[in-house]
Amino acid sequence: MLTLAVDTATAGIVVGVVSVTAHPHVLAERRTHSPARHGETVPPAIAAVLIEAGCTPSQLEAVVVGIGPGPFTGLRVGIVSAAAYADALGVPVYGVGSLDAVALGLPEQAGLTVVATDARRREVYWAIYVDGERVDGPNVGTPADLSDRLGGRAADRVVGGGAMLYDLPGAENAGPTAAGLVAATGRALVDRQPPVPLRAAYLRRPDAVELAARTPAGRA
Repeated sequence: MLTLAVDTATAGIVVGVVSVTAHPHVLAERRTHSPARHGETVPPAIAAVLIEAGCTPSQLEAVVVGIGPGPFTGLRVGIVSAAAYADALGVPVYGVGSLDAVALGLPEQAGLTVVATDARRREVYWAIYVDGERVDGPNVGTPADLSDRLGGRAADRVVGGGAMLYDLPGAENAGPTAAGLVAATGRALVDRQPPVPLRAAYLRRPDAVELAARTPAGRA
């Protein structure tokens, strides 16, 4: 089963074509770091990976997309793009946790893993995994909040852009991968189970406020 994988939950994007079997094989992948330019980079990245994988859009049988947590605008671009491609091709689209796509894309998953991505406002989006299974999160909070949640436990791996930005102990840079996105679907994709409706994990409200929600000038 040829699957398109897309994630825009971080400052960059990851787009890939994966041959899904018992052991998924990544045929092509593009990762870019283009803050605030997700809308400009996703379409050409998809075109590029399809060419590199030697396949056409009509050969795709499913789409997998990271649903966050992540910033509102970037995350929305990825979800809308994935939904549009799936709808145009008449194939199912599966939403998966973007932090899961980081953890499950690591070459070593045994032990305690912490994934922390940048949430801005001096905060991180984080989740904790034991042997590849998420046991806490996703949540948003300060690095101190994450440290408190660990309760003194030493992680085997601490990965992600947020971990690097705030210099968490043992931090390594890692982001979502095409293989991790597919792995995060579990058996759903392999068994062709019906996907659930896409719902973005923003974890907090967007900065923008509707005009009707604002207090008119001169009123208390």
